[in-house]
Amino acid sequence: MGPNHLLEFYRDLQGDNLSFIYKGQFSDSITDKLIELSEFNINNTEEVRKLRNKVSFIMVESFQNIVRHGGENTDVGQRGEHPSTFLVRNQGNAFYITSVNVIENREVATLKEKLDKVNTLAPEDLKQLFNQVLASNSFTDKGGAGLGLIEMVRKSGETIDYDFKEVTPGKSYCFMRMKLKQVDDTNLDFAPFSVDKELHSRFIDEDILMLYKGNFSQKSVVPVLQMMEENMHDMIDELTLQKKTFNVLVEVLQNISKHGGINNKGKKMGMFIIGESGDGFVVSAGNLIKNDEVASLREQLSNLAGQDAGGLSQLYKKYLREGHRSEAGAGLGLIDIYRDSESRVEFDFSPVNETQSFYSIAITV
Repeated sequence: MGPNHLLEFYRDLQGDNLSFIYKGQFSDSITDKLIELSEFNINNTEEVRKLRNKVSFIMVESFQNIVRHGGENTDVGQRGEHPSTFLVRNQGNAFYITSVNVIENREVATLKEKLDKVNTLAPEDLKQLFNQVLASNSFTDKGGAGLGLIEMVRKSGETIDYDFKEVTPGKSYCFMRMKLKQVDDTNLDFAPFSVDKELHSRFIDEDILMLYKGNFSQKSVVPVLQMMEENMHDMIDELTLQKKTFNVLVEVLQNISKHGGINNKGKKMGMFIIGESGDGFVVSAGNLIKNDEVASLREQLSNLAGQDAGGLSQLYKKYLREGHRSEAGAGLGLIDIYRDSESRVEFDFSPVNETQSFYSIAITV
């Protein structure tokens, strides 16, 4: 999972203002951080600001659906063979919220029947069904479509996209996607559901834990770090590897936050991916930089790549003495990255237009 791998995702998600895909521990604290991250991006995107409350509600319900029905794969520290996954995407004026979790095959027919029912009811009939279920508690078995799903259809005004994919003779993935748009946006065409299902397959096949593409201001970096820190304690037993991996995470995210290029809407956009690799992790990050900065940054990275552990230690002390903390994005932070990863770093620069290139870096810890 090197720099070219990151570039492929960046190109595939180029039309997204926000892309967040998460596979790992599901808990209330993770939900809170996810909402914080999404609300920050919504508040800074004028076109979808009015959708904030609806997006937050549906994210919570979708997340809780995974917690309720994901079985052993949502327990702390248990990712399982077929882990649950959560996707949030903002593309233009549309929001997409997708949950993926494993259910028993015997539950599929019942859940499909209930989803079809809520998808075909008019708003007044949904309200009546909601009141009936609330009174009788007859629609809240573990198979799915309870009060939460009825409310999601009511709140969004859109049907639920769903699909089932058998993964073992006894279990299937359950995909559910909610769509959101402005009430008066009658001309909006939603993106195909198949795109989110393909992203999920890539996450599973390539052992990816988290992807974030969006605004990398300081306020958006903090919840991403907190989510991964919470997972690190459960994924990594060795304290030294925990510390090194988290240090690399901090440095690559801070590097984008401080030095990432600004898009035409004044946002500091970038992309971050962390995945598993053997007994360790690969942390990849990328952002736009000016073309006239490429040669200098390439030279600094190449210089770091040519240093052994002793050389990196001496260079680190030199930078401390001389105060070179952020030259073109390659100060003490990048030296730390090379030290923590034992120089297992790859980087690349891909021209995007006449003035900018996409700078990507992949670190194995």
